Amino acid sequence: MKTRYSFRFALLLSVMIYCSTDIFAQSVCISGDGSAPDSKSMLDIKATGQGLLIPRMTWANRPASIGASQNGLLIYSTDGDGVNGAGFYYWNGSVWAKVGSGAAGWALTGNSGTTAGTNFLGTTDAIDMVIKTNNTEKMRIQSAGNVGIGTASPNEKLEINGSVRGNQSGALRISTGSGYVDVGPKNASWSHFYTDRPRYWFSAGVTVESGEIGSYDEDLSLQTAGTTRITTLNSNGNVGINVSPTHKLHVVSTETTGSAIYAYLNQTTNGTSWTAARAALYGYGATSTSQYQAGILGYQAGTGNNSAGVVGVYSSSIWGGLGYSDNSGNRWAGYFNGPINVEGGISLWSAAPTTTDGIASIVNGANVACFSLWGLNNCPTSDGTGYGNATANIAVSGQMESQRQYSFGLHAMVTSCDASPATLPIHSAGVYGTYTNSASTMQSSGALGYKDGSSRFFGVFGQSQSAANYFAAGFEYNVLFPSVSSDWEMRPNATNYGYVGTSSYVYYYMYCNNFIDPSSKDKKRGITYVSEDPRAEDYVMADIDKLRPAFYKYNFETDEMVKGNERKYRPNSHLGVILEDAPDYIQDNDFSGIDIYSLATLSLVGVKHNRTEILELKQDRMDYGSVEILGNEVSVNFSTDFGNAVPVISLTCIGKNANVYIMRKDSNGFVIYTDQPGVTIDWHAFAKAPAEKKADIQPPIEGLKVPAEKKIPIVLPDNYDPNRKDTYKPAKKLTSIVPK
Repeated sequence: MKTRYSFRFALLLSVMIYCSTDIFAQSVCISGDGSAPDSKSMLDIKATGQGLLIPRMTWANRPASIGASQNGLLIYSTDGDGVNGAGFYYWNGSVWAKVGSGAAGWALTGNSGTTAGTNFLGTTDAIDMVIKTNNTEKMRIQSAGNVGIGTASPNEKLEINGSVRGNQSGALRISTGSGYVDVGPKNASWSHFYTDRPRYWFSAGVTVESGEIGSYDEDLSLQTAGTTRITTLNSNGNVGINVSPTHKLHVVSTETTGSAIYAYLNQTTNGTSWTAARAALYGYGATSTSQYQAGILGYQAGTGNNSAGVVGVYSSSIWGGLGYSDNSGNRWAGYFNGPINVEGGISLWSAAPTTTDGIASIVNGANVACFSLWGLNNCPTSDGTGYGNATANIAVSGQMESQRQYSFGLHAMVTSCDASPATLPIHSAGVYGTYTNSASTMQSSGALGYKDGSSRFFGVFGQSQSAANYFAAGFEYNVLFPSVSSDWEMRPNATNYGYVGTSSYVYYYMYCNNFIDPSSKDKKRGITYVSEDPRAEDYVMADIDKLRPAFYKYNFETDEMVKGNERKYRPNSHLGVILEDAPDYIQDNDFSGIDIYSLATLSLVGVKHNRTEILELKQDRMDYGSVEILGNEVSVNFSTDFGNAVPVISLTCIGKNANVYIMRKDSNGFVIYTDQPGVTIDWHAFAKAPAEKKADIQPPIEGLKVPAEKKIPIVLPDNYDPNRKDTYKPAKKLTSIVPK
């Protein structure tokens, strides 16, 4: 039988080789019944009681030089690869891989007959092992040994990306040989830490991001070295230090040195208000009408010397006590070794303060050099650092914080002692200040509400001068606030003097409603009108053509908002003329800036020049059109008003060579004649109309032209008195504006 099948197979193989040209790309069937092969297979082997033997060989005799074209080549190794044992192996493109089946592979329903250490689930090379469900990676064991659940790149031996649930009522239990810790919520209200040990031990500090640290239904205690130091009662919230508290904060100290409570403030930033101030110890009593309440209550039961209910020390040399007993046994309601700042209600000598007085003081008598309040800063040992009350050396300082009307930091007033008539003394003022202490060496002085030796009144009177009597800074008749009616004026001491800023020290912006240039003929010389000299107008127009207006920003202006320099923030560019590009006659005296009045006038010259040329162009008038002549003639009316001028007309015949001419014309139109009807004519009409002479145009609104009798200079007369309005009369000529 075996020989017959071998012969039969050889015969079939010979037929296949011989007929290869006929059966190429056709299916082949090897069977004992001569049945046709399955149409879906290239080789169909059919047998009963027999199988297919794959080439059998040792591992050392497996095929060599295997390439990608042999992927899927199958052999049976009788000794295996030295790890997986004998079995079927196939070439997967890179290595010989064993075909798992039966006990040699991991079955879907489990395996039996395995040997720990010999049989295992995993890889034999340095490749991660991946476990998937639904074709999505769920777990990875890296070749280095780290295990990740929910992450493909674990950084620890076990890294879980997601929740972990234990079996201790939802908590995760961590157990060792010494006990266990349950971590996690055991009910819907709380997260828990449970342990079978007597207490927890933390090797580092504990930080709570939000919430609180507290007890559930017992007193809360803080201990050190096994001794309770701070207790918070569960019943009422009282806090005690070294005591079971009977007050909201109860401190007991048995130390022989130090204090029961010591508060120390080390802060350099400002507080925001006295109710939110920086303080080492702060006491606040809520608004109440009940008696015996205090923000801070200090009580000393003993009567020993150098003791007090409350002692406050600012430094080693400035201190104060309330309820104080000094070294001699004297008793004081308050004893202060330093300055006192009081908001209100202090009585000095005979003055009784009202509820609105800070300090009330009265001096009775007519003696010279009497002061109701005298302030002396006796030669401070260091310089001040600024002009503020807290940084300067000041004899008397007044400061008012208010948003109400009639509020003053410092108020001083001189009134008359006479009942009637009221006579105010001369050389007196509500406030008077000098920089030096002697009139013979006085370098600067000033007064507010001043009456001089001629009984003239000044709101502000001041002078500041050097040894040579030069005015350096200050007021002495130079500034009049107000001067005329309710208008405020600032004038120089003499006409044609004074600058507001210089080329080296310029202002950034000046806001006002108007700038006035005194431009009358009597104040100017060398007047040459540009319109009277064609060369001058051509010269100016040439300079206008040369000007190059530019967009720019000043160097000190910022493109972004800068704290402390907000007013210099300039997001928009300027448009103007650059000094180096400007003609000399619109620059200032030292050729360092642009004369704005000259620049505006330069623009006016250009406007007038352009208007003259526009008027000349408006005299040239034109009309044109196209007309079809159906007959021999047609009449055309002008759409342009030529006035009394008869225009010159040109004709163009379109399409035909016809004789065309104008029969007649006037300022309103013309008549065209042709010997060939049906032609189209284009025409143009030109004329120079005479310049129109317009009558004098009257002002359309009041105030554009002022009668001569109303052009009166508004100046102050010599006898002007701000307290007597009847002393002011408009003068027709300029008089002195300085009181004599």
